[in-house]
Amino acid sequence: MTKKPKGLRPWWFNTYFHFGGILFVLALVGFLRGPKSIHDPGQPFVDSLAWLYLAAAAIFFVNGYLSHSAYLRERSEAIDGEKDA
Repeated sequence: MTKKPKGLRPWWFNTYFHFGGILFVLALVGFLRGPKSIHDPGQPFVDSLAWLYLAAAAIFFVNGYLSHSAYLRERSEAIDGEKDA
């Protein structure tokens, strides 16, 4: 019985992009409605909270890109190894 090679996962399977999108939306809400709209209860008030959320979203998107690129490279090496065997 031969194993059928699995297809490549699409980029949106990587949850870094999900969290990056959520943080980006929160940053937009913070820019449009003010930092009080995204303030965490019990935390000290920070005026630059929307900028922090935007920076975190950028970090998550970069991490998702790097993670997905590494996955694609690993899968292509595995598929090439199966073809050579």
